[in-house]
Amino acid sequence: MLPNLEGEISFIKDQVVLERIGNEIIIISFDSGKYFSAKGIATDIILLIQNFVPRANWESKLIEYYSTDVFSENKIQNFRKILVENNLCASIDKLETSNYDLPTDFQRDKNDELKITIYDDLQDIIIVDPIHDTSLEGWPEKESK
Repeated sequence: MLPNLEGEISFIKDQVVLERIGNEIIIISFDSGKYFSAKGIATDIILLIQNFVPRANWESKLIEYYSTDVFSENKIQNFRKILVENNLCASIDKLETSNYDLPTDFQRDKNDELKITIYDDLQDIIIVDPIHDTSLEGWPEKESK
């Protein structure tokens, strides 16, 4: 079933960890073992989602820092679709309204590109279960030959 991308979305707290470092956000999915890097406007949109800012209020938050073609409706919908398809976000029925203001501690490029980079080179390490995947031979448990 396809998610309703017209409504609100929220990060799936049990599966996802986010950390902002300057103008970049790193997202780790413990479900897939993938991690994601978002910079600039992508960071700001992720912060808006993380801080429960309704979709209808995003333009008023972003217009101060970016040109309107950078965050066109089509680009935002495609970005949201990537977040949902990678099980980072899910549709939610109701959103608590937030008065969150974007951080001012990093410089933005008015013509930034809305994108997220997906990495899967650490999947083996991220999805290892240290409680169940250990043995006397070590961690992670090595396959028997």
